Amino acid sequence: MCVFSTPKSPTIPEVEAPPETPKETDVAVKQARDDSRKQALLAAGRTGDIVTGNYGLANTPATTQTKSVLGI
Repeated sequence: MCVFSTPKSPTIPEVEAPPETPKETDVAVKQARDDSRKQALLAAGRTGDIVTGNYGLANTPATTQTKSVLGI
């Protein structure tokens, strides 16, 4: 036996859909975007790569040392 009735939910107002974004872009905008992308790729270069020849690092002197025993 229910003493109280169920509460009524408030009415929700209708929400308008956002305006549609334009699909076409100007040719000048596309060209500028492509140019800036190409410049960024060229500026990155290959400075971060380790470039070695067919023989690896054979042309450089070895920088290793023999290990010493500690405590003697």
